[in-house]
Amino acid sequence: MLTGERAELSRSIGKLGYPIGSLVFANRLLSVRLPYKFKPSNHTKYDGKTEPKQWLRIYSQSIELAGGDDDIKALFFPMALEAMPLQWFDKLRPGSIRGWEDL
Repeated sequence: MLTGERAELSRSIGKLGYPIGSLVFANRLLSVRLPYKFKPSNHTKYDGKTEPKQWLRIYSQSIELAGGDDDIKALFFPMALEAMPLQWFDKLRPGSIRGWEDL
């Protein structure tokens, strides 16, 4: 049974009609704020066809150059995925992502 923030997020899924990736994040990450005017650039969305290590290096550098840290890399990660990889992400266990190293 979901409680607190997770229960609210779960209710939001039904209201919005689509899954919210933040369910997979641990509570600690849910309180992290994006840096002021955070706007990473110079990376493409991951489609599952690109070599993963190369894409992750470019993604990581892009987040860092925009002022983000490892927590921001984790939080922004689902927004950098195309439909197929996002389906994988949405199936992760709720609360299973505690930080960038979990991805």
